[in-house]
Amino acid sequence: MYWVIIRSILDQCKTVNEAKEILRTIPIGQFASFIIMDKSDNAVLIEAADGETDLKDINIATEEKFLCATNHFKLPKTSKYNKFNCGIIANSEKRTALINATLENAKPKITL
Repeated sequence: MYWVIIRSILDQCKTVNEAKEILRTIPIGQFASFIIMDKSDNAVLIEAADGETDLKDINIATEEKFLCATNHFKLPKTSKYNKFNCGIIANSEKRTALINATLENAKPKITL
């Protein structure tokens, strides 16, 4: 299913909004995260789990400079699907913090 979604977005969409519309029409039963960006610097993190989706929209040029995802969900609607914690989610949170710190402190600075 994941590859069908990716192929559909690549074949049919030019903007983040078009990709979001396609994703709204596809019932995503698996657990997946998508990061999509368009030429207008709009980006979205989409987390899908068990038919439910949540998203975080940003504009890379005016808001956050980057967007990342790790193994576990962070958004409100999907974070409840992080069921089997067993201490693993803390590692995912550390990875997210490390990714953010690395990108924020990159030399030379990351730019568009």
